[in-house]
Amino acid sequence: SGKLFVESEGEFTLKIYDLTGQLLRQSTLVSEKLEIQLDLPSGIYFAKITSLQGEVFSYPITMISLER
Repeated sequence: SGKLFVESEGEFTLKIYDLTGQLLRQSTLVSEKLEIQLDLPSGIYFAKITSLQGEVFSYPITMISLER
């Protein structure tokens, strides 16, 4: 698990996808600064953020387990 920190102006929708394109999580958020707990196994994911104005931003997320 890990944390994702998001800063934005206004309301937006956050979607988290795995590498196959499967939607894992979707949230509508209204805070300017937000900390989101992600309970995902190690791997590569993509965050897609869409503003109310239709602007779309995509970011890769790498989850790494530090447990041995």
